[in-house]
Amino acid sequence: MTAYVDYEDLFPGSQETRHLQVLSDPVLPADKYVLEERYCADPACDCRRARLEVVSARTRRLLAVVCYAFDDDPAETPDEQNPYLEPMASQGRHAPGLRDLVAHVIENDAAYRKRLERHYHDVKRFMADHPDHDLHRAVSADRRVMTAFATGIVEGLGPATAPSRPRDHAMERRKRKQRRQSRKRNRR
Repeated sequence: MTAYVDYEDLFPGSQETRHLQVLSDPVLPADKYVLEERYCADPACDCRRARLEVVSARTRRLLAVVCYAFDDDPAETPDEQNPYLEPMASQGRHAPGLRDLVAHVIENDAAYRKRLERHYHDVKRFMADHPDHDLHRAVSADRRVMTAFATGIVEGLGPATAPSRPRDHAMERRKRKQRRQSRKRNRR
């Protein structure tokens, strides 16, 4: 339950929305698919991911919600794929095929990957520089809900398994990177 913001809402007129045209495909219907970018609005959160809402240009219906983690460690995603279908979102009938289409684009377009990461940093900077923005109320509410949820889990585990220190996201990213590098070396 994270407060997400549409990139176009913070930066109107940026004209950087990605469109994917499918003319003939055995899995997906012919359509123009719009990838609407959403990012976590919490400037203190270092989730390093983009949420791409795949919308039909023809019907304007949301068909899939695909998340892309910049650190690219599939083991850290819900279904061990990156990008992955957001498990908490309602997904359309063609969501798996749309996830595959988005994965193909991300895998083969380095400029698009860099743009998503740049947009992530743009949003984080904007939210940090605008503490009076309306979204900060949603971020505060989200933090309260998530803290209560996490506290309930930790209390349920008992004192022997409770974390002794706050989470170090930078350290976790370094460990994930080391695991990826180790797996790559082992493949060779």
